[in-house]
Amino acid sequence: MTLSIDPDLFMVLLAVAASSLVFWLGYRARSARPFPAVTSSEPELVPTPPLALDEAEPMPVAWTKDMPRVVPEFTVSQDRRFREILFACLHDEGCRGRWESRDVLTIFFAGNVRQDIGLVNLAQLCRQSPGDDWVDVIGHHVKTIAKLGGAEPLHPRDFAEARPMLRLRLQPPDLVAAGEWDNLVWREDFPGTRTTLVIDGAKSTSSVQPSELEAWGISAEAAFAAALANARGSMPPERSEVDLEATLIHVLEDPRGDIYTANEIFLLDRWPEFAGSAGTLVAIPRRDVVMALPLEPGIDLAVVNRFALLAARICASGPYSIAPHLYWFDAGKMRCVGVRLEQNELHLGVPKEFGELLSDE
Repeated sequence: MTLSIDPDLFMVLLAVAASSLVFWLGYRARSARPFPAVTSSEPELVPTPPLALDEAEPMPVAWTKDMPRVVPEFTVSQDRRFREILFACLHDEGCRGRWESRDVLTIFFAGNVRQDIGLVNLAQLCRQSPGDDWVDVIGHHVKTIAKLGGAEPLHPRDFAEARPMLRLRLQPPDLVAAGEWDNLVWREDFPGTRTTLVIDGAKSTSSVQPSELEAWGISAEAAFAAALANARGSMPPERSEVDLEATLIHVLEDPRGDIYTANEIFLLDRWPEFAGSAGTLVAIPRRDVVMALPLEPGIDLAVVNRFALLAARICASGPYSIAPHLYWFDAGKMRCVGVRLEQNELHLGVPKEFGELLSDE
């Protein structure tokens, strides 16, 4: 069953989501990135000249007019300014960059050490920041990468060494090129996402490869179980309640901006506040955010729509986006409520059993 909202109702819901986000920003101001404001458009930044570089070392090609934008939400001038600031900051750190694709850059460090980095999350951070802050936002990111100096991926010698560093990382399927999934250890726990295994060290994080499991002599199931045990043993994120048009929703967010917060979707048993008599509707729009709506029979369809719209907008704005979908947990089962935001219309793919809970009055 597919549900859609007419444009007038959509704009009302959009205003509701925006007012809820304003409340959230005032209530939860902290160093971690807040929920983005919901806006229909973004003002175009005034183009600024690239940062000055040493004339003896000409700037590598940062931008050309035929380059596709790093993120579709960028205007042409925003995209150019983002790329030029990025290359200037790399120069300041003694590094050089080369574009591999629309949003992937190869960074060359001293000693010809190289590292590929994705830029979607950084671009989304810039979109949520005033234009005057872009140099600081991009500069901090580049300094962090340069400090690591192209650190080699972690390769534990055996499972005993790897076990305490294993983590689960939820991500969208399109974050990795289709042909590269064979080089990762992953599974699908929730439709529209993939759960990968990573090694989280003090200075770097690297994906676990199938060949490493073979070398350790363990199965993928055992490695996933160890990573889940590590998640359960970690400090729980903070829980807050947000008033979404007279309906309280629960939000989990770590004050440190922990990118593993979304793993709490595997650990709902330690959040009894989320449960309603008809189960729980959960969203993981970003790695650092979990949203939950307790469900009761006869819940208003408008409430579900507002919850879905908020999740979709947070996912679309990023950074560290996972999925806009909603996941219905009830009686030990999980079913997906598909969410798509398209041309000012919110579409929900509602399972039959979930549709029976709803009231459209």
